Amino acid sequence: MRSDPHSTAGSVRAGTFSGSLQPRVVGLAESLTGPSWLAFLLEAGSARLSGEEPAIAAPALVWRPWTREARAVFQAGAAGTYVLLGPTALANAVGHMPETRELREMADRPVTAPLPREGASFEAMRAAFRGLSRDLGSEAAAAHAVVGAYLRVILIEVYRAGRSQQPGRGGGSPGHRVFADYGALVEAHFRDRWTVEDYAAALGVSRDRLGDICRRVRGIGPKALIDRRVALEARLQLENSSNSIQQVAGLLGFASAAQFNRFFCRMVGRPPGAYRAAYRAGAQAGVSQGGRPFEWP
Repeated sequence: MRSDPHSTAGSVRAGTFSGSLQPRVVGLAESLTGPSWLAFLLEAGSARLSGEEPAIAAPALVWRPWTREARAVFQAGAAGTYVLLGPTALANAVGHMPETRELREMADRPVTAPLPREGASFEAMRAAFRGLSRDLGSEAAAAHAVVGAYLRVILIEVYRAGRSQQPGRGGGSPGHRVFADYGALVEAHFRDRWTVEDYAAALGVSRDRLGDICRRVRGIGPKALIDRRVALEARLQLENSSNSIQQVAGLLGFASAAQFNRFFCRMVGRPPGAYRAAYRAGAQAGVSQGGRPFEWP
């Protein structure tokens, strides 16, 4: 059986391995520039990840933060599909759901989830991975939207598996629950330029109460948290999109490019145009460290 070459489309790469007589190594040749993440569905056989013991046995869904030095070795006879994705693809897959903040936090944690072969989750993952591999790089209408939908299905399954593996997570106090709800609302509405008063009203608490909770849980006020989220999104847009400064300003709800420029200078320390130019120059030299979609808050 042969192992298919990986496919490439922007910040997503995928490939299949189908019972080869030789081990299949996913490493530097498949890696993306900058931060990235690996997901794979192991349908048969076993796999090893660099720096980890023991081997992973099929059937399993696996998620790992990825570096250019990392290696995944699919042993002879292993079968399945892998996907590597960069920050833009991951941010698009995460989207702006109520669970977005938890999805963002989950992404930088390793997850290994056994999937019973006869179960619905295994069938759903097999369809998602195979569909993604098929449509990646396709010239069919709206293929990019299909790839994004498959990525979201995979990410949500990883999220569910990660939650089931962490039953004792904290955050059960009333204040922590309000803060978690606040984070979900910020994810949904930071582009709408909601004020702290808007968020407090939606949560059914006073502005002062929300401020007390944010300072107790994160050490900074609610307005600073909103600004951090907007600044992070601005950095990701400048680093990973071809949108003009004016377009980025509009996407983030600013009334003008000048207003966005003042905000970005205050938060990042340089104008957005200068930031983008420096990031691209650094990326060409292999030294840029971009904004991670999971830095907030």
